[in-house]
Amino acid sequence: MQPLVENFFNYVVEPREIKSHIHIKATDYGRDVIIEVTDNADGISPQDIEHILSGNGFVE
Repeated sequence: MQPLVENFFNYVVEPREIKSHIHIKATDYGRDVIIEVTDNADGISPQDIEHILSGNGFVE
């Protein structure tokens, strides 16, 4: 969780002048825990997501 929250501050809060928010929700399903993290960042482009999921890493 720490890297997600740290990235939120580095890439959402600090460079913006608007109000930023992060929402973290954890749900216990017995043997599984689902953690959902949402924020009001700009997000990642569909092309970058495809590149990351292909195993080629992140493109800046």
